[in-house]
Amino acid sequence: MKKGLMTLDIDISDKVVIWLTYGRKKSVSFVVKPKDCRQLEKYFKKCGLTFNIAGRRRKIIYPGKGEGFDSIKTGLYCVSTNPGLAKEAADILTNVSDLYHPSVSKKLGLLCGYPKAAVLEFSRSMANYPKNGVLSKTLLGNEEIERLYSNQPWLPYLFYRPRKNHVEDLERAKSWASYVKSNFPQLARMFEGG
Repeated sequence: MKKGLMTLDIDISDKVVIWLTYGRKKSVSFVVKPKDCRQLEKYFKKCGLTFNIAGRRRKIIYPGKGEGFDSIKTGLYCVSTNPGLAKEAADILTNVSDLYHPSVSKKLGLLCGYPKAAVLEFSRSMANYPKNGVLSKTLLGNEEIERLYSNQPWLPYLFYRPRKNHVEDLERAKSWASYVKSNFPQLARMFEGG
């Protein structure tokens, strides 16, 4: 499985989330659809991973006709060991126009296995974001995360937005880092840049 993963022509972060999903550490992961999908799909099947492709529709304005959606241009693989979860994630991504709508961000965050309290705070924050353009002051911003944790080896595994003063929100990223390091050191070194 490891050798096959390393030969895939995909981004290193996609390899990490596939490995976490394969190891049942993440319930659902999203992988950018490459130009040549055959090798990746064969790998998923060999590993016993289920996938569904989610297409993103772009909202466009037709002069004199109003708004509509163009055809699905790109896609993401929604990957899971659970066929129902892969399909649910793909359906959500395909059928919504606003990924950051509070109910959508909540569903996707929980499907991905992010810490529940952090997901709920993020979705509450997204409810106010269109009004004031500012994420909740209870969430760590990118600059704060970088300032506080730039020297932490688990930082690349922080795929979600943690709350301020809630170190328990960081435990998921730490456990993912620990899992990849202990089960696939070569992948961990590449992902962490070392």
